[in-house]
Order: sequence, then C-alpha cells, then structure tokens
Amino acid sequence: MKRVLRMILSFTMIIIIFGGLNAYIVWNVYIFLSHYSTTISAIGFSIVFSILVCSYLLGRWGKHNAAGRLLKVVGSYYLAFMEFLIILLPFADIAAWLLRRVGYAETFCIPIVGWTTVILLVILFSWGSYNAWSPILRTYGIPISKYGRGRGKLTIAVASDIHLGNIVGNRLGLYA
Repeated sequence: MKRVLRMILSFTMIIIIFGGLNAYIVWNVYIFLSHYSTTISAIGFSIVFSILVCSYLLGRWGKHNAAGRLLKVVGSYYLAFMEFLIILLPFADIAAWLLRRVGYAETFCIPIVGWTTVILLVILFSWGSYNAWSPILRTYGIPISKYGRGRGKLTIAVASDIHLGNIVGNRLGLYA
C-alpha cells in the first residue's frame, strides 16, 4: 500500500511539474504571438497548445495507424522544442525584464527578445537534429594479452546515445 501511494504521489508530482513547465512555455509563446495579432484567443491558443503537448501520449495510446504515427512524431519534435525552450526562456525573460528596467517599451522588448529566442531555438534544434541523424562511429584497438580459445580475433561492439525512436527510427542501418 505504501509503495502504491508513493507511486501515485510521484506520478502526480511529475504531472504537476510537466504541466507547470508547459504553462510557462505557452504563456511566453502566447505573449510573443499576441504581439503580432490581437485576434489570438488565450483559451483557444491554450487548447491547441495542450493538444500539441499531449500529442505524443495520444499517439502512443491510439491505434498503430498513420494518425497515431503522426501524433507520435509531432509529439517527439515538441518534446525536443520543449527541452530547448526550458533552457532558453528563463534567459529571455531575464533579458526582457532588464530591457524594461532600463526604460525600453514592451513593444520594443517583445520582438527583440522573442525573435532572438526563435533564432536560437532554430539553431539549437538544427544542431541537435544533425547530431541525431549523423551518428559517429569510432573504432578503438585494445590490446589484450590473453587470447580466447581458438580465436585469433575478438570484436566487441558498444553503442550509446543513439536516439532510435519515432523520428530517427532504424533508417540509419545500425542493425545491418
């Protein structure tokens, strides 16, 4: 019983943290987008963004068809964007706060900080995608003083951080 209660509490905390981080992201994105359009509804935007946030889970729970696969891919990309936004947005908010403190208007701060964040996000995402799609193969020779019975050569393979999943998949031919 204690273990189940601890598991429920842990799951609840994970959901609260995940929800809080995504609320922080949606708030920042909404402020940036609403600077350019006054017709964006906060509630409508939050609903659409919530579907984006949950798209990976929806794809996993759905049937294994094209729609489920699409939801998983969209969700996987969103999780990558989320990771980068969690890193970038606190710096962006501090920069915007500092600009406001020295006297710049909000109409100046939002586009400058927003577009700088978008550019950095695109750079980080492009760099991360390149690294995910371009595996590095390193070969090391390790001298061993003992020989195996009847073996002239021993090959050992180690793989790490290969990110096989919904986006990369096995298209890299790593199992060939």
